[in-house]
Amino acid sequence: MPATMGPVLCIPAECDTTPRFNNPNYTNNDVAFRWNAYLSHIICRHFASVMLHFASLISHNRSEIPAYTHLIPMGLYKTLFTKYYLKSKRVFISFFMKKSYICNMANTYYQLYYHIVFAVSNREATIMESWREELYKYITGAIRNQGCELIAIGGMADHIHILVQIPPKITISSFVQSLKIQSTNWINEKHFCKGKFGWQEGYGAFTASRSHVPQIKNYIFNQKSHHKQKAFVEEYITMLNGYGVEYNKDYIFKPL
Repeated sequence: MPATMGPVLCIPAECDTTPRFNNPNYTNNDVAFRWNAYLSHIICRHFASVMLHFASLISHNRSEIPAYTHLIPMGLYKTLFTKYYLKSKRVFISFFMKKSYICNMANTYYQLYYHIVFAVSNREATIMESWREELYKYITGAIRNQGCELIAIGGMADHIHILVQIPPKITISSFVQSLKIQSTNWINEKHFCKGKFGWQEGYGAFTASRSHVPQIKNYIFNQKSHHKQKAFVEEYITMLNGYGVEYNKDYIFKPL
């Protein structure tokens, strides 16, 4: 539209206000939105032109105002313009735009992979092979119950690795905390350990790209072979260095 046509309704750049019923790429909602936006634009523009005309006469030459308008106080023109025009514009926008366009907002898309590592309290080797698979199955169910997708799980007697996809609405801290609490209670109820089982405070959480998922999965599934050469503490420090995480060697783990 020409630039001199007055106030313009703010519409996303990709949304042409000219209705095009013959275009197969437009859905019924698209057409409805374009008509509503177009009509609201026309109504607001013409109403504004009248109010601007009176405002211009007031500010430049009162003698040009028709005789009957002298009966109306000058302040009323400003009230009409500032109150009724602006209010009507908000009404048009909310009425015409709300139903047709907002209902078609796009979904949220994400792809967030996390490699999470946490250790047994005091780094004790208490997760025995006799019940380790049962623990992994329980943790798998706990992860699914949180609405997350488990990609891989593995570990050794003193720690666990998890590769998981977590939606944006769930924080990493709440996810890990819930997982630790549920699995701790389950292990203690099953009496798998002689004493009371618990996870050490803290955890490591590292983001991963989709291209690295196969490599990380392979690493998690082959923990036994990796730890023939490296202890857990060495492995963890290697991971921190590899991901470029700054740390203090004295505070990586809770003192034994």
